[in-house]
Amino acid sequence: MTVAPSQREVGTRAVSWHPAALCLASLLGIVGLFFVPAVAPTLLKLEHWTADWRTALLSDRQATTHPGLAIVAITSETLEPYPFMLPIDRGLQAKVVAAAVGAGARAVALDFYFIKGTVKDTDAEFHRVLASLQDKLILGAYENVKPEQLAYQYDFLGRLRAPVGYLNLNRDRDDVVRSRAPPPADARFAESFSARLASAAGRKQPDTPERIAWLLPPVDGSSTFLRIEAHKLLDTSTNEAARLKDRVVIIAGEFPYFDRHRTPLSLSTGTEMTGAEIHAQMAAELIDGNRSYSELTPLQARAFLAGLAALAVLLGWRFQARRFDVLDWRVASFAVVAADALVFKFAHLVLPFTLAAFAWVLGITLGTQTRGAAAWLAHRFGRRA
Repeated sequence: MTVAPSQREVGTRAVSWHPAALCLASLLGIVGLFFVPAVAPTLLKLEHWTADWRTALLSDRQATTHPGLAIVAITSETLEPYPFMLPIDRGLQAKVVAAAVGAGARAVALDFYFIKGTVKDTDAEFHRVLASLQDKLILGAYENVKPEQLAYQYDFLGRLRAPVGYLNLNRDRDDVVRSRAPPPADARFAESFSARLASAAGRKQPDTPERIAWLLPPVDGSSTFLRIEAHKLLDTSTNEAARLKDRVVIIAGEFPYFDRHRTPLSLSTGTEMTGAEIHAQMAAELIDGNRSYSELTPLQARAFLAGLAALAVLLGWRFQARRFDVLDWRVASFAVVAADALVFKFAHLVLPFTLAAFAWVLGITLGTQTRGAAAWLAHRFGRRA
């Protein structure tokens, strides 16, 4: 004989504890987010790869190629007459430097670091050429090397009066370059290579933002920065040298799978940038002086996250029982993303995208589960009573 369950037992099974658990977890998550700016302010800069789409699609785009910078690329084709590729022959480097200076470049920057001698006579001639042109020269340094290599580098650079900047790039854990690298600890050279480039080109940006303000390809379809292959520069029949006049010229190696890095722009372009291109991007921001992005202070971030979470809770509670509403929380979620994009594009303000996404999802969850949690609590405590 089967005994039918009582109405009270049916009600007990019908009211689930899951909404209450979700509400508690969401509430604890929201409270935890408010401590992030104070306890771990670096997490305000944490960006999921989805935030890179905002940078890749909405960054500034100039009308044409940047007028202040150029890259002279030493490529595999340039090195065909030479018996080896790396290290790049210093006699060739001397010729390229002299050609760029002779073309009327404002300054010539070598995107190389020198930590070991090569051919003695070639090295001596290379140093002589650099010394004769050092008033137009910018050199790079990389100090995270072996002691004997560091000693050679310090001696090489110390015999020249040219300004020196560190070449370090700042790769995040996902191997994407999004921001500038700070000076290495106890470094002899505390000024970055890109800052040296900007100073030579007429820097307008007074401070140096941590976040890089990337330039998208120009409107007219040209390249972001003038690029000339070194062997074409040395070929006087091409007249390529005339294009370098009054620009700061970066001389760098450009080879497949070497010194190439992912950036936020890689999402839209599908390509990696060379180190020289990244240095040019960082320098261009300092030269232009009107493209940098600001970020929220910890106090502003807490207020923003609190307001966003409160809005999400309200909308989640308001529309939890409706199948569709023109202003339901899904539409509101899209509106929040659109507002973030507009603020980024026109106010040059970067909101903490990842933390905001967490606050929004947690708030929506809390709002949509509130009634279910209240029903479970009322049923549970009502039964005990």
